[in-house]
Amino acid sequence: MHPPLSRRNFFGLCGLVPFAGLRPTFAANTRAPAKSVLVILEQGGVSQMDTWDPKPGAVSEHRSPYKPISTKVPGMRFTELLKETAKVADKLAVVRSMWHPKAGASGHGEGTQYMLSGAHPGSAVHMPDLGSVASHTLGTSAHFLPPYVMVPGNHEQANVTSTGFLPVGTKAFKTGGGDLSAPGWKVGALDPRADTPAERLAARQQLLAGLNARSSPGTGRTFGGMDRFYSQAFDTLTSAKVAKAFDYQGEPLTVRERYGVGHRGACYLVGRKLIEAGVRFVTVDVRWPLAKEYPGGFNMNWDHHDLMYMNGSCGTVRDKAGGEGRYGIGTWPMMGSTDRAFAALIEDLDQRGLLAETLVCFVT
Repeated sequence: MHPPLSRRNFFGLCGLVPFAGLRPTFAANTRAPAKSVLVILEQGGVSQMDTWDPKPGAVSEHRSPYKPISTKVPGMRFTELLKETAKVADKLAVVRSMWHPKAGASGHGEGTQYMLSGAHPGSAVHMPDLGSVASHTLGTSAHFLPPYVMVPGNHEQANVTSTGFLPVGTKAFKTGGGDLSAPGWKVGALDPRADTPAERLAARQQLLAGLNARSSPGTGRTFGGMDRFYSQAFDTLTSAKVAKAFDYQGEPLTVRERYGVGHRGACYLVGRKLIEAGVRFVTVDVRWPLAKEYPGGFNMNWDHHDLMYMNGSCGTVRDKAGGEGRYGIGTWPMMGSTDRAFAALIEDLDQRGLLAETLVCFVT
């Protein structure tokens, strides 16, 4: 009989597989090879039967209109919407049986909080994001960057991330940005302020060090217990490596095109860059921005209630079950860009030697 799967066991077990969650294997005293975690959080719920879990034997009324295709793994089939991902299936572990038995997490924000923390949002103790847990227990291997970064951290993710009972220094750093592929995109929180030049910032750091020394001499404790947080902030604001880690436009054009044009490809690529820079825990959440190329697409998450097989917009008037503001699942800003970006991410990480030490989770 297997032991109960606690949050701690779950977090440790995830390091045993190269991608996406659990497999039915438990190993005691196994050292996890993963040094970093990259979570692709496609909010709203990607239709499983139209992507990872086609059911060609089902009756026509309950079968996807998209044909199942073979993958690189014999016997594993996806639908034709995942043509690129099918080529890297040998690097994936697909979990088709995740569920939760407890009601009360059916709202968008609550469901997102559940995925970010691994704990039911109605629990007696408000649990932190797993990214905050990793930040607190593992620290960072890149002192000039926060250990837990969210790209871009908009919409539900902007409001429900939480440090729980952990220190504020474990909070998710959110890049922001409605369209990361825009030529002028940059992480505004990292822009130097005109009223705080480098010399003044250095003076403030010295002042803080003096306050720390006076507050608790000989104890090794620091003023307010915020030493790690402040040290991280100073490193982030002063290191020249920070801008480079977020610089999507600095990547070769061939690499950017490999991930695909537009917001999703840029988000996934920034995620890879942050992992490569040494960030411990990165969460990429994507909702395609409103653009003139896709009129009517003002709410493009995966919350397809109706009309999901449209070749264009699902409509803009809330006169059905709530699918308005999205595009059909088979369009570029939905599965087209997702298939391209995800396959490129897995292949890119593998070619750079990062996949062997990075747990990549696609959750939705």
